[in-house]
Amino acid sequence: MPRHTKSPGSRDAKAAHGARTRDLLIDTTITCIAEHGYGGATTDLIAKTANTTRGPLQYYFTDRLGLITAAFERLQQRILDAYSVALDGSGPINDKIDQLLDVSYAICCSVDHYALIEIIIASRSDADLAARIAPLLASSNAAIDRTWRESIADSNAGDRIVTARYFIVAVNRGLALNQLTFSDPELFEREFALLRSVARTLFEPSDSAHSCQ
Repeated sequence: MPRHTKSPGSRDAKAAHGARTRDLLIDTTITCIAEHGYGGATTDLIAKTANTTRGPLQYYFTDRLGLITAAFERLQQRILDAYSVALDGSGPINDKIDQLLDVSYAICCSVDHYALIEIIIASRSDADLAARIAPLLASSNAAIDRTWRESIADSNAGDRIVTARYFIVAVNRGLALNQLTFSDPELFEREFALLRSVARTLFEPSDSAHSCQ
């Protein structure tokens, strides 16, 4: 008797379904970590929130550490994508500074960022987690550093560009936390306007950039 084999179409459909399930589990993990904290985002909660069982989770990621690592990798990629979409490499330097600030703040206020911070903090007391995410974090930071250097290369900041980038991100994280504890939107607007002014001072256009604008 002839053997029954699955058609290419059925294999493609199964692969697509598997990819959707994997994506759903990763996105649900990010949401659960942001809403319930790293410790609270158990595999049972993630599976329940994703409306599935633990079977698919174990099939695609083996264990919770594999799932968390995949979630962290996706978070890093989303940050890189946010910068690449916002920056087209053209325009006056002050416009590019504003774009960098806007992207940085939007990231720091997002659900993704709260999940990212939860994972990074958890890695301080989890050696296995730290070993998994450290190279991902280093690679992402290096790519973001290159984005900032290339975007505002025509400023006088020179070697200070990366240092200033970390300073701005730190301030934005503080402002994002303020949003959780203070409900005065005008206060935020004043704080962010001050940060924008400081950034423009840090990244003052070079004489050649001034002459081209």
